[in-house]
Amino acid sequence: MDVPVSFVRQASIVISLLLVVPIKAQPHILDHQSGIATIGHEPFRDRNVLGGTFIEVTVVNPPGIGAEFETSGIGFGSEGCSKDNTDAAKGKSIAERKGTYWTLTGDTTPDRAGALSTEYILDGSKIRLGSGDAKKAAAEVSADLLTWDPWTNMADNEYNIEDNKCNPWKVTKPTKNGAAASIVFFPQITAPLPLEGVSDLFAKIVKNEGSALLKPRLEPPRNFVHVTKDFFQSRPQGIDPNNVEEDVLGFFSLILAYCRNTFTGNRTPKNIVSIMSRTEFSTIYKLVKAKIPGDLYEIVKVVACYQIDERGISIDKDYCSGTPEDPKPNQQMDANEFSFRAEKLKVKDWIEGIQNGVSPDGLSKMDKQEDGSLGGFGTTMESVLDTDRPVPIFEFRNLDALTIGKVAELVDLAEQEIIGYHKAASDKDRSRHAFVKP
Repeated sequence: MDVPVSFVRQASIVISLLLVVPIKAQPHILDHQSGIATIGHEPFRDRNVLGGTFIEVTVVNPPGIGAEFETSGIGFGSEGCSKDNTDAAKGKSIAERKGTYWTLTGDTTPDRAGALSTEYILDGSKIRLGSGDAKKAAAEVSADLLTWDPWTNMADNEYNIEDNKCNPWKVTKPTKNGAAASIVFFPQITAPLPLEGVSDLFAKIVKNEGSALLKPRLEPPRNFVHVTKDFFQSRPQGIDPNNVEEDVLGFFSLILAYCRNTFTGNRTPKNIVSIMSRTEFSTIYKLVKAKIPGDLYEIVKVVACYQIDERGISIDKDYCSGTPEDPKPNQQMDANEFSFRAEKLKVKDWIEGIQNGVSPDGLSKMDKQEDGSLGGFGTTMESVLDTDRPVPIFEFRNLDALTIGKVAELVDLAEQEIIGYHKAASDKDRSRHAFVKP
C-alpha cells in the first residue's frame, strides 16, 4: 500500500536528446512510497544511457530502498468512526511507534468504517541502498512488535493515530496475548533496478528459479516470456539480433508481460506483474529508445510471436503463424485490450502512446482508478549505485508471506540481490563507455 504524499517537492526528471555540457548532479532524497523528493538539484547530462547519445536527466542519487510489511493480523477499531475518517488513517503513524527508518501505520484493507489493518513501513526516503540501514530497520520492527505484543484485552488498550478525528483506537486483533510472533505479514520491496536486472528476473520467472525479489511458484506463470536475442532473428524493423542489448531485452520482457496478459473487470493493472514499475512506461522507454528503431508496436507484434519451452524457441500460435525465421503475426495482439471498471485500452494504443511520449502512459493512467500504484512515481527515476545512470524504480510484490522474525532476513537478501544487479550494470557501463565527469 502507498503512503500519502508527505513531502513538498516533486522530483523533476526531464529527458531530451540534447548535446550539452555536463553539470554536476546534487544528491536528494526520494520517498519510495509517495515518489516525492525533498531536496532540489541540478540536471546531469550523461552519455551512457542512450548508448552514446547525450540525454538530460535529473537523477536521484544515491539510490534508496524501502519496504512495506502489511498484515490483517493486527487490527484496530474505533466505534462510530466514519468511512472518511477511517480512510484518513491510511499511512498515518499509530501510537508514535516509529524509529529513525521505520513507522507503524494504518491501512484500510478491511474497507469498512471504523476498522483498520496495519503495516510497518521502512522509509525509502531515508534508507540508502547498500548502507545496511534497511536490515537494521527491519530488525527494529521485529523487536518492536515482539516487545509490544498487542492483543484485545491488553492493559491500556487505547491508541491515537496521527491527525485522526476518531481517536482513540483500540486493538481488535489478535485476540490472544503472545500471538505477535506468529502474525503473518505480506512484504513488498521498492528499489531502483536496471533493465538488465529486469531481464534476468524474467529469466528466473520462466525457469522458476529462486530470487528474494520473486514469489516461489509451483510452475512458471502462463503467458510470461523471457525475451532473448532469438526473438529478433527475423530482424523486425531492421534490428540486428546480434546487437540487441540486455536492457532492451528487459524492456520487451516487461512490456510483453502486460501485452500478453490483458484483463477485464475489477482486476487492477498493477496486479498483472509482480515486478511492478513505479516509474511510468513512457519514461522507461526513453532509456532504450535510441536502440529501438522503427515502429515500436510492429516490433512488439513480432516479438510476441515467440515462446520458449524445453525444446527451445518456437512460434506461439496464439499470436502468429510461420516459422521462427519468418514469423507472421495474426490479429490477436490487435484485439488484446485492457478493461478496468468503465475504462478500456487497446494494447496497440498503449504501445503507440509510449512511443509518442504520452506521460503518464495509458496503463499507468488507468491504474489511477484504483490507487495509482502502477507508474505512480511518474517520470521519477533513481541512479545505478555509485553512478549517475538513471534507472526505473520497481516495487517487488506478491512475495512469500512471513512472520515478523523473518523480515530482517528477507530485507537483507533482497537488498544484496539488488546491489548485485547494480554492480553488474555499473561494471558493464564502465567497460563500454567513459562516464561524463561532472
